[in-house]
Amino acid sequence: MGAISHLAFPAGKIIAILGQNGLGKSSFAKLLSGLNKSNGIISLAGRSLSEKERLKETAYVMQEISLQLFSDSVKKELLLGNQQKKNYQKIADNLGLQDLLQRHPLSLSGGEQQRVLIGNALLSDKKIFIFDEPTSGLDYEHMLAVGKLLQELKAAGKIVLVITHDKELVTTVCDYQLDFANYISNE
Repeated sequence: MGAISHLAFPAGKIIAILGQNGLGKSSFAKLLSGLNKSNGIISLAGRSLSEKERLKETAYVMQEISLQLFSDSVKKELLLGNQQKKNYQKIADNLGLQDLLQRHPLSLSGGEQQRVLIGNALLSDKKIFIFDEPTSGLDYEHMLAVGKLLQELKAAGKIVLVITHDKELVTTVCDYQLDFANYISNE
C-alpha cells in the first residue's frame, strides 16, 4: 500500500476525521498543528509552514482536557491568548458558560471543561481549527451548540477538522469525511 502524497483541506468546510481508536487520528492532528514534527511539507494558502508557524495558525482542542487548562477562572481561560476578547460573552452564552465565568476551570465537570476549551479556541481567530472529540462528555443540547459554533467557523472561511466518533455530529455539520480505516495499513 502506498503513502498518500497529497492531502488538502478546503477552507469554509468542516471535515470529519473518522476511524477506530489507535489508528493515529490524534497523532495526525498533532502533526498538522505543529505539536509533532513532520517529514513532509504542510502548507497554508500555498506557503510552507514550520512547526512553529503551524502552532501559531492552529487552534487545537485536544482530547486530554485537563492538560489544557491554565487560568484560575473560566473567564480568564476563555480570554487566554485571544484577540477577539469582545466576543467572549457571546461565546460564553452560546456554550452555556455564562454562570460559570468566575469558577475555577478544574472545578467544572468534564463536559463543562470541554466547552471552556472550545470557547477559547473559537475566540482565537486562527485559520485552522482542530477539535479532537469535541462532543465527548456533552449532552445533546450542548452538542447542538458546539455544532452551531463549528458552522460559524465554516461560514467565516476557516479550515475546521473534527476528530469524532459522534455519527450525529458528522451527519448534521460535517461536509466531508476522512476515514482513517481506509488509509491505514498494519503491513
